[in-house]
Amino acid sequence: MLLAVTLSSTAGAGSSDTYLNAQLATCRAQLSDWVTCPSAKTPAGKAIIARITDKIGGLEQALTHAPAVGQVAQAAAPPVGRGIARAGLGERVDLRA
Repeated sequence: MLLAVTLSSTAGAGSSDTYLNAQLATCRAQLSDWVTCPSAKTPAGKAIIARITDKIGGLEQALTHAPAVGQVAQAAAPPVGRGIARAGLGERVDLRA
């Protein structure tokens, strides 16, 4: 039984938790297929299982170390200083004028 293994080294578009979780689910399904396959005992099968297991570990680590979406937006927002409010799209309005 020969199955295609997708092991992308990039996190893809957006690197969001949703994308990482989808990749994790795909890798877990592939691992399950390979572990139950008769080819799992061959050297090539063992190498593929090891690569999938490594990929799963990397995805799980990325998920645990990825900041929440709200935290990223909050960290990226410019501070509102004395007498200055954000007007939108990079504009600032002086409230003391």
